[in-house]
Amino acid sequence: MVTCSTRLATSPARGVEVWDTPLHLMSWMSTCLILLGLLCAYSTSEAQGNLDMELWSVDHGLSNRVIKFATRDPDGFLWLVSSDIEKYDGHKITRFTKFDTTHHVPVSNVNTAIQLSDSILLVSEKKDLFAFNMMTGQTQEHSYPENMSQGFNVLIRMIQKQDQPDILLVTSSDESTSFHLVDTSWSHLLEYQIPNGTPMASTMLRSYANGPSGVLWLMNMTENQILRISSTGTQTISYPFASYVSGLIYRIVFHRDHGLLIVRSDGVIDRISDSGAGPERVMEVDMQCEILSSVHFERNGRLFLTCQNMIASIDIETQMVDMYDEPPFDGLRPEIHHIFEDSESITWLCTEIGLLKIAESRNSFQKVLQAGPDKQNIQFREIIPWADSSTFICRITQATRSMVKLKFDDRHGVDTTVLFNDIPGTGLFLKYQDLLYHVKSGTPQLSIYNVKDQSISRRELPLAAASGYYNQYFIDGSGHLFYVDANRNITIVTLSDFSFRTIELSHKHLLSGGDNRVFQQGKDRSFVFGTGRNGLVIFDSTGSLIAHYSENSDPALSSNFVNSIVQDSGDIFWIGTLGGGLNRVDRNTGVIDIFTVNNGLPNNLIASMTEDLDGNLWIGTYRGLSRLDKSNMRFNSYFVNDGLPHNEFNYLASHRADGGMLYIGTFNGLIRFDPRKIVGQSALLKVMLTSVQTYNRKTNTLSTKEFDLKNLDKIVLTPFDNYVQLEFAVPSYIGSGSYRYRTKLQGIDQDWQDLGRNHFIRLRQLAPGNYQLLVSASDVNGNESAESLKINLVVKQIFYKSWWFISCIVIIMFSTVYLLYQYRLNLLRKEEQTRSRISSDLHDEIGTSLTRISLQTQLLELQLTGKHKEAISRIGDVVDNSIVRLRDLVWSVDMSSDRWEAVLARMEAYAYETLRPRDIVFEFNVHGINSDKLLKPLDKRNIYLIFKEAINNVSKHSTGDTASAVINNDHHSFTMIIRNSTSSQSENSKADGNGLSNLVMRAERLGGSLTHGYVDREFEIKLMLSRSL
Repeated sequence: MVTCSTRLATSPARGVEVWDTPLHLMSWMSTCLILLGLLCAYSTSEAQGNLDMELWSVDHGLSNRVIKFATRDPDGFLWLVSSDIEKYDGHKITRFTKFDTTHHVPVSNVNTAIQLSDSILLVSEKKDLFAFNMMTGQTQEHSYPENMSQGFNVLIRMIQKQDQPDILLVTSSDESTSFHLVDTSWSHLLEYQIPNGTPMASTMLRSYANGPSGVLWLMNMTENQILRISSTGTQTISYPFASYVSGLIYRIVFHRDHGLLIVRSDGVIDRISDSGAGPERVMEVDMQCEILSSVHFERNGRLFLTCQNMIASIDIETQMVDMYDEPPFDGLRPEIHHIFEDSESITWLCTEIGLLKIAESRNSFQKVLQAGPDKQNIQFREIIPWADSSTFICRITQATRSMVKLKFDDRHGVDTTVLFNDIPGTGLFLKYQDLLYHVKSGTPQLSIYNVKDQSISRRELPLAAASGYYNQYFIDGSGHLFYVDANRNITIVTLSDFSFRTIELSHKHLLSGGDNRVFQQGKDRSFVFGTGRNGLVIFDSTGSLIAHYSENSDPALSSNFVNSIVQDSGDIFWIGTLGGGLNRVDRNTGVIDIFTVNNGLPNNLIASMTEDLDGNLWIGTYRGLSRLDKSNMRFNSYFVNDGLPHNEFNYLASHRADGGMLYIGTFNGLIRFDPRKIVGQSALLKVMLTSVQTYNRKTNTLSTKEFDLKNLDKIVLTPFDNYVQLEFAVPSYIGSGSYRYRTKLQGIDQDWQDLGRNHFIRLRQLAPGNYQLLVSASDVNGNESAESLKINLVVKQIFYKSWWFISCIVIIMFSTVYLLYQYRLNLLRKEEQTRSRISSDLHDEIGTSLTRISLQTQLLELQLTGKHKEAISRIGDVVDNSIVRLRDLVWSVDMSSDRWEAVLARMEAYAYETLRPRDIVFEFNVHGINSDKLLKPLDKRNIYLIFKEAINNVSKHSTGDTASAVINNDHHSFTMIIRNSTSSQSENSKADGNGLSNLVMRAERLGGSLTHGYVDREFEIKLMLSRSL
């Protein structure tokens, strides 16, 4: 109802301006008539509760439009039975047929189906019974209930209703049609036969009921009877069915609390008790149901009626009726094979033309004064409670700015009355007692709106108000008006007598520009300002600045443009900014928490905020409405597709009524809702893994696993798997297909990767190791999964890079090195033994012989004279020289003398023994020699012989009295220098000959070089090697 009443003041009071001229009256009435026409052109209220209906058929990907059965498995996914079996995970349909080896069922042309535990029982045209397990994808033969007669030709239908305790099997033979009741444990309870050809046989499948367990109800309309059939017998109950020509359609349904209900298509509902007493009238529903297709009880106990032209939900206890004038089948009248309601309160109807999904709108927002798409929007500003909890005064803007009164009734209807037109668009309208007050910006004018008689009066304020489009003020419970005056101080006016006082502000420059968007009194009687340029400003009751938060403060706000403020318990302020999202300011801890679109807020431009009775914050933004649960800081957002009239909300337009109802204004209409009845505020269901696919390049095979994935501990990939493709889905069909997914591969991805609406990810050629893939989902409102799906991946290493293979190789290598080392040691031991034997043999055999020869020659020399004595003497010298050479040879072969320590000792001893008889003083210096180091036999022999020959040359040819030898050994070179002093260089000629040539030859054998000559009147022999010894 839209009304426009006119009542003007007739006698002006002192200081009060009154509209009393015909011009004012005519102008106001014409505007009122215009607004009346505009408001009447729109729907003033849309009742809470809309149905989301969607018919799925072959154009949605189904293989057949005839759906005989549907259910959801324990994981929550939807299974359909047509001629074959189909699984729909919300993204793709997987079909199981007789001809598919991967997705195989041994039956085609399924006749009927029901669910038993995790399996779907299927019946073929040949009456064969199979059990298809939804969790494993396996099919096996299934037996009929024990004691059930199998003399039938066809199993016409298996019927399973959620609101009824037993399963009904209908069979047909040549003589009769039989009803069999079977309980959920597959035990046969009873059989009722109806002979073929009787009038009842042609109508028996139109409506039947079961309950309590073991009781079957049938209608015999030709004889005006209802049959109650149990194992104890059949009870006949009279019921006055109307004639066929009346057009009435009857359906029966049983409920444990209400008994058997007989529902007529004209809205009449009768009842027969479980004992058979009745019938009695329950209620009469005023509805125009053209063809009553089905009746069933929902989980919440409400009776659900499906008609050709509408749907109705009836509460039998309260007799409240929700009717939805939406034809579910677009005017068609298909046969309904099965009905079930799932855990998400979605009702599924399996019909001849497809699968009908019916769900009540999850977000029941009542929309008020919403303009149509071809009309000018109706924008709401202040929402002011009036006489009772169902009446409100609102400022709206359309063709003109007006003040309207909204009166809500119990059935969600609303009456709208236009009170005032051409009202100011700036500032605020505030209520005190039964009057509305408005302060005009930049002036001392106070307008007073009397809603009762719809008159307007004006008074002068003591000081002009500050200039600004968003001039703010408030009225406390004692009737004191607080406003910012032109001097940027706070003036307080008592509305009863217009006395006033002014509070001088200490930092008034923070309120400059007239852009104060919020001015309210804090819980500690402080003055709280939200400004458009300087952030949040708080003064105490004396005008002293006690807090200032801005983009430059520490801590800092996300924006200086404060558009809305809600003070929580204590000193916590929720700050809605225009561009910076939501800020939580805790004055006690000095911490500011910032929430933006990155945290789930739908938009960073906040228009209004209000708190519900549970402490949740409802935030109207420039793109949707959001609810913040302060217990876990999670956002749930709502948009036009959730039932809002507009996604953009308006400044100042929010209110919570005493009973908890919320009223929030948008740019096109007002929404009214009970926040506790808004569903979908919990997090989404956890994402489920639906398929794992791998490709092995070695065997060129594609492997797919689709069952038993819930208990999958890990996915193991071989080194030859080119990729693994993981598919996932949310087991929910509210907003099905509209989920967005994101993934994060732990250890690889630094941030979450957005997949958009893709419900799979393909990981290629992962390096060997252990990984964990996280998968999360969000719906169109930004609500995310409470828990991420965790998928453990193990990529095996190729065998020659595996730890065990490398360990074996290392062991083999070390073993080989060890064996070679032992072999080398054995060779050295053998060499040592050989050298020891040779040296021993040389010393014992040849050395002894030469010594005896030397002794014999010495004896002969004593006995001979002349030339013979001289010859024997020469022979003795040769023998003695041979003995010396033999000793050197034995020494070089002996391994006990291979260390530098022994070599140096022999060299020094030989030099002293050779040079001392010549009275030559010898000096021996060694640098960089490791005395414990072993020398190679060849190196030892050549070094020693070079040294010995050089000493011999000194002994034979030196005319001086000193000689020296210096050995230097470092990391890269070895030098040995032998010097002797001489009186003249004439001795050089004596030093030449075979001796020096031998020295050069031995140096070359060592891989070095040897030089000789005079240096500073000393003869020098120098051996140089480019390696260390």
